[in-house]
Amino acid sequence: MLIFSAINRIIDLEDEIVKEKNLGYPLEIKEIFTLLSNNKIISKEMEVKLKDLIIARNKLAHRYGVLKKEEVFKLTKETEVIKNF
Repeated sequence: MLIFSAINRIIDLEDEIVKEKNLGYPLEIKEIFTLLSNNKIISKEMEVKLKDLIIARNKLAHRYGVLKKEEVFKLTKETEVIKNF
């Protein structure tokens, strides 16, 4: 749940930046990262990593499948991008 919460918070923060800077209106969450990348606020590499976290978040939130222990461990390492943001 901590990983899930951290990913949700990064979505909230990026959404606030998009609104503050009038970058547009994303139709889905992943588009937030594209808007930030296209406007040179985050790198393309960070955009890709954050989109990957959204996919993992959706698995957790909507139970699209069971995450194995190894996948959760890998996911904790991938959350480093949140700190960098």
